[in-house]
Amino acid sequence: MSDAQQRVFRLKRVRIDTLSERIVYLHEDTVRTGHLGFQPLDRIHVVAVRQGEALTPRVTGVINFCRDGLVGMDEVGLSEVAFADFGMPENSPVRAEIAPSPGSVDRVRSKLHGRRLRYRDFEEILDDVVRHRYSKVELAMFVLACALNNLELEELVDFTQAMINVGERLRFEGPLGSFFLREDSDKPIIFVAGSTGFAPVKSMVEHAFARGMRRRMILYWGTRRPEDMYLAALPAQWEREHDTFRFVPVISEPRPEDDWTGRIGLVHEAILADFPSLAGHQVYACGSTAMVEAAHPAFRERGLVQDDCFADAFRPAPQLARLGGHA
Repeated sequence: MSDAQQRVFRLKRVRIDTLSERIVYLHEDTVRTGHLGFQPLDRIHVVAVRQGEALTPRVTGVINFCRDGLVGMDEVGLSEVAFADFGMPENSPVRAEIAPSPGSVDRVRSKLHGRRLRYRDFEEILDDVVRHRYSKVELAMFVLACALNNLELEELVDFTQAMINVGERLRFEGPLGSFFLREDSDKPIIFVAGSTGFAPVKSMVEHAFARGMRRRMILYWGTRRPEDMYLAALPAQWEREHDTFRFVPVISEPRPEDDWTGRIGLVHEAILADFPSLAGHQVYACGSTAMVEAAHPAFRERGLVQDDCFADAFRPAPQLARLGGHA
């Protein structure tokens, strides 16, 4: 049994409305000092500690870390919807454990690699989605897989039929329109992509190429492992084909078996190492809230003006962020 599974916490109700998303809150120091093995945006089970009962209450949510007094070091917090689903009173003893990815995520990965999805695949994926078994990252991966590898007509028919048969309404919110490439400037551009934050950056870079823009562009793409950089060959191809474009992959947690010889660390820190001054540049950053909020003040200290910094941060509720300037 892992350290996380052995440790008992007190349950706390965190009175934050996260709409339909179930959020679990742990103090950052608890995770670090307790060697619990959790990472931001992991899906975890919160399980009631009860002896001898066949049915043990549990709820699954996406983990968020806090650094203030939102939850204590001996507490696990649940957002309003997660607390209501769990059905246990505050201060109940609970444990936290990593929730394995749903089996249908393997179907999503196969689509990322170009395999055609069939009706049964879509049915399994959508059933897991509507039952809140997908994390934000896994859901983004599904949307990205369908966007990058266009759905064939038969796939669209199967997808539509599966949505009908699953019997749940899926709500999609389209782009809000303020995270886009500014074309009224000739300043060189630095793109910062964290994990699946590459998707909107990809659209902007391809738009720039299609428009024949000659501005200097450099893409820093950061993931935990090399295998998480699902389209690394594409920006490498851009670099070969366009003399105005550079690609810098950054891996934060390489393992010996990865044989990684490239940049290591946090993606925004790689930029700080390469640019003593960011004055006269524009920065477009897309990734986790933690990455964007860490990068913004550091870039400002290097001379980046507020009106030249744009960001799309992953948040518990759909919210597009612009770090400075006017939308």
